[in-house]
Amino acid sequence: MGTRKAQMIDPSTIQSLKNFEWISKILAKGFMQGKHSSGRLGQGMEFQQYRNYLPGDDIRNIDWKMFAKTEKLYIKQSIIETEHHYHFIIDNSRSMLYEENGWSKLMLAKILTSSMMRIVANQGDRFSWQASEENMPRGSGMKHWHYAIEKLYNLTTSTTSLNLHPGFLRNATIIYMSDFYDQIEVLQSQFKLLKNPLTEVVLFHILGTKEKSLTFGRNTTFLDLESGEKLNVNAVATQSQYQKRLLAHLNALNNICLALGIHLEECLMNRSITECLRQFFHVYQQNNA
Repeated sequence: MGTRKAQMIDPSTIQSLKNFEWISKILAKGFMQGKHSSGRLGQGMEFQQYRNYLPGDDIRNIDWKMFAKTEKLYIKQSIIETEHHYHFIIDNSRSMLYEENGWSKLMLAKILTSSMMRIVANQGDRFSWQASEENMPRGSGMKHWHYAIEKLYNLTTSTTSLNLHPGFLRNATIIYMSDFYDQIEVLQSQFKLLKNPLTEVVLFHILGTKEKSLTFGRNTTFLDLESGEKLNVNAVATQSQYQKRLLAHLNALNNICLALGIHLEECLMNRSITECLRQFFHVYQQNNA
């Protein structure tokens, strides 16, 4: 019941912190109960050592090749099981105010982050989040989650650039929510700061369906959310050129992620939030099997 409600969320209902918290709980609950493929984060870190299988361990993490050799059950223990934490980065630049079907990119990013932090809190792991001019310190447990989502709910846009501190991003899974509208060289520099042998990086690329295809009316007035400038455009006449330039940007973004070993997940705004999370966990589990 709860999961069905989460699939059909009306963005107009998220008018209070209480509703924001309730929806985040419902979204996270479906994955924590195992209704979807792998609601566990953090299996993609580099291998560190073996340890004996203990009752209660997830049998999917058993190394069956080692069992064939030794006839004993071993778990591949990674850095994530010791001093690991999760760091969420939310792009709160003005382009994230773009809306489709009543949802803004920023609100979608906040709901996704809140839900995933709930899953992490349930795992007992530490987590933190940051945006421009905001930096939520790492912590663990439900008390920290409540404090984190209260600040997250009140997050607004900023014109200040993200200030990434790669020094503390060690033994971490970094989850970055953005539309990634920046020069490709700038994005590449950011990603190189985040990705190192002790970090796992996941990018949630939030895009509108109409934004991706430019399926607006023939004569449409567009507002540049960063500068405030208005531009009258014949969307039909410019659609082909626009799609070519966007495709070139998306391909460049994908190539950088492939080269750096970063997981890139496209999240289209016409899909339900549950579907975005389900698709992510499905692919994430396959890649880290």
